[in-house]
Amino acid sequence: MLFPDSPMSKDFAVALGIEKSEFRDGRDSLPEMAKVAVLYKFLDDLGRETQEQQDIILSRFAAFYLPATIERALDVPPHNSPHAVTPDIIADLGLINGYVVMLVALQHIPYLTKYLKSAKPCAVPGKRLAAVVAEKLVDLSPRWNDAMRRRESRPNQPSNDWVNYNNEAGNIVQLLGSLCTVYIKEKKDDVIPAPIRERLLPLLTDWARRYRNDFMGVVSLRLYQILTDPTFKPDVKKMRNLFKNWEVCALPTCSATRNLKACSKCLTVRYASLFLMTIGALFTDMLQCSADHQREHWTYNKGLIIVNHKQMCHKTEY
Repeated sequence: MLFPDSPMSKDFAVALGIEKSEFRDGRDSLPEMAKVAVLYKFLDDLGRETQEQQDIILSRFAAFYLPATIERALDVPPHNSPHAVTPDIIADLGLINGYVVMLVALQHIPYLTKYLKSAKPCAVPGKRLAAVVAEKLVDLSPRWNDAMRRRESRPNQPSNDWVNYNNEAGNIVQLLGSLCTVYIKEKKDDVIPAPIRERLLPLLTDWARRYRNDFMGVVSLRLYQILTDPTFKPDVKKMRNLFKNWEVCALPTCSATRNLKACSKCLTVRYASLFLMTIGALFTDMLQCSADHQREHWTYNKGLIIVNHKQMCHKTEY
């Protein structure tokens, strides 16, 4: 079975079993454990592209396949490999799976925030995502902690673990931080119920202390602050606005941050409407209307910027 070296959005969907393959070689019915390896290979291959090209492919995936991805992340299909795997790996696959790997990759893509905030029926499952991920994390953390300590005590010896638990736990904590950021205006118990938070916070404290100079420590401390520190809320709201991609006009040559109107098709970017600057008692129009900026950005191709909104704009079911 040969996989593409330059994966497109449909290749990710086929590997996850969301989309059927035109080839009859089983690439759309991989075992759950194999999906993890294939997704990481795809993301590694995609990482060789420019950031703009990566965002084009990830945005298209999110626009068309995000609801199905989240449904599977919440209720992971049974592992269907003919090869025996240990009960611990089966348990891990509830959280370390291709769907969660994909969600981690999509954290910065505005379509994820759009889905999470959507009131459409297809987006309802996403409201449970943070709670489900957090509960699975605290349930699995004792065994993952043992594996991480073994690796730390024998840094020069090869590990028998099927994944690097430190990396996986860090990615999942980062994802939880992104989910809690999107839902910062919601009641805490509606995002992660109190009994789960009470188990999660000591874990975050421990990881923030043990890995203070590493990615794991940084994301653990950030999630702890999001969940406990009221003074951190203004920073979280700024991050939330960045996730929405609504902070500034999407036209690269425009820096307007006020009177912005969303693209009615995708709702993932906004454009300057009418920006008024006071000069004495006079008002002067500094920018054109949102329609003009949207039209210009639709096929924008100037200088080093080769990505335009036409490549990123998709109508979604959510």
